[in-house]
Amino acid sequence: MGHLRLITNNPTQGGKDGTVTPIPTTTIPINAIVNTGTANHSLVKVALRCDDGYMTTGAWEVSFIGTTAHRWSVADGALYPTEELAETATYADSLTLSDVIRNTNRVLWLKASTDGVEGNVVDTSVSLRIWGRTVPSGGA
Repeated sequence: MGHLRLITNNPTQGGKDGTVTPIPTTTIPINAIVNTGTANHSLVKVALRCDDGYMTTGAWEVSFIGTTAHRWSVADGALYPTEELAETATYADSLTLSDVIRNTNRVLWLKASTDGVEGNVVDTSVSLRIWGRTVPSGGA
């Protein structure tokens, strides 16, 4: 069975670069350093990609679960290809799209935010939930 994988380390839209997460994925850190002394945020570029010979079918979703999930949001990287444009993106607590993901990168932007009130912490309470159904792509 083919998997829908998370790609890290600055992946390129439509490319095959970046670091592929292992399967089964139980944990993979996504590092976002945010200055907690003031209200601000940090952006992290990731992508989704199917194993060779597979593609998504129907809707796929990215969301966050955990104690401080409200501090994370996601935007569609296909609409905001650069970090400069991603700064102006519309972010939400989840993203559901139905375009087909094949064996090339489908970029997303993750945003970690702070209100400037909390102290410095290493927060491992949030998980990125990626849901999608894959089917054989017929060699595509």
